[in-house]
Amino acid sequence: MNSPCEFCNETIGHRVVPIRDGLTYQFCLNCGHFEQLNKESVRSRFQEEQEKYFFSSIQESFAEQSMFDEERLQVRRRTLARNLKSRSSIAEVGPGNGSILKWLRDEGHSVSAIEHSPVLARQLENELGVPVIAGEFESAAIPKESLDAVCSFHVVEHVPDPFSHLEAAYKSLREGGFLFIATPNANSWQHFIPGLLSPNFDSAHLRIFTRKSLEACAKKVGFSIVRAFTPEYTTAWLRVASKLLRRLKGENEETTAGKYAGSSSHLRNLILRAIAIGTIPLRTFQAGTGGGNELFIVLRKDAEIAPPL
Repeated sequence: MNSPCEFCNETIGHRVVPIRDGLTYQFCLNCGHFEQLNKESVRSRFQEEQEKYFFSSIQESFAEQSMFDEERLQVRRRTLARNLKSRSSIAEVGPGNGSILKWLRDEGHSVSAIEHSPVLARQLENELGVPVIAGEFESAAIPKESLDAVCSFHVVEHVPDPFSHLEAAYKSLREGGFLFIATPNANSWQHFIPGLLSPNFDSAHLRIFTRKSLEACAKKVGFSIVRAFTPEYTTAWLRVASKLLRRLKGENEETTAGKYAGSSSHLRNLILRAIAIGTIPLRTFQAGTGGGNELFIVLRKDAEIAPPL
């Protein structure tokens, strides 16, 4: 008999999806959730990659955002502003280059962060002048019911236990508080059309959520669903193209990730801007049908459905 899926509880079964040597997922035939099998210890390597990617760009990112950064920031700012009251107490988990933290601080909110990398935690604290806890969110010493909101953008796919991640947010929130969570979408066009070239298949992604599996996880913890949508950014199809190019050139997909994102020229920027503008109708339709490559869910802690913690 098949063991039940930890999210949807169905026993329909799973299918094994081998991606490449050392990277295999199992796929729930009911809720569509992907979970990495034979997981090696990726936490230290993920931390190293985070430090390499963000450390040198933190100061520069405050001065000028790329158009790709701005696309994401606009969606996050609109969603946060729609739900947050003024002067909220907000913590961000895995704040990356600190752009959202800076915006929230400048909007007058009381902000803090939890960052797994001690190197990035110190850098963010120095640059932003806000408290940053170095370590894992799930074990961080955050006072119970002390926050109005928690932001977790592209973190939950990296953690070993997503239930513990959401439970940590739930415990830290006051009644009526919000959890804003974003992660790659296993129901996106980029995930199914290119098959094994999906940009979501990555050794650092221990799981790839569908809306059904993430909402099930949230409801088990005690959250109510306020809104779920799937933004589609210019970079998603570009990542598929980059992956195909690296595959054709025989490059190692792990060590060359982001190789073609760093180069910049006036012509390149003009071409990318033209792509961004020209694909707006397609991306709008894709997002509207639930096929955008980011899954963004707004959750709320409601007293009437709160489970014992």
